Amino acid sequence: MGTVEQLNAEKEKVQKELRQLENRQKALLNSSVTPSAEPEPAAYRSGTKLTNEWDGLTHDYTHKGSVIPAD
Repeated sequence: MGTVEQLNAEKEKVQKELRQLENRQKALLNSSVTPSAEPEPAAYRSGTKLTNEWDGLTHDYTHKGSVIPAD
């Protein structure tokens, strides 16, 4: 069993880590960029197949008829 000083030091360490995690979470929630939303519109506009590396979803618009491929 630790002394009171050791327990208080451990408590402060855990609280600091928790604050850091909360700050990261707030930053992610307040971010204007949502990684999962980026590839789909690009694939749709270009008539291509793109895979989102963030979540692994594939958006395939290669059979979309109204796109003229840029060569």
